[in-house]
Amino acid sequence: MTIEEQSDVLDLALRLNSLSTLCRLMVDHLHEGSQANLAEGADMFSIVHHALDSTAIKLETLAAGK
Repeated sequence: MTIEEQSDVLDLALRLNSLSTLCRLMVDHLHEGSQANLAEGADMFSIVHHALDSTAIKLETLAAGK
């Protein structure tokens, strides 16, 4: 594995760790149940959705050797 590939893998691992933390925060907010927290949770879900899409594309590119 090249240094560039190692860097890409580390970047993806950090992204996934951040997404995991964000998911835990979303669950906490949603459990509190107020309207403001529900709206904030919806915003966070949108962020996670886009970040997961971006991460998936990077993983596919890395797996394809590009």
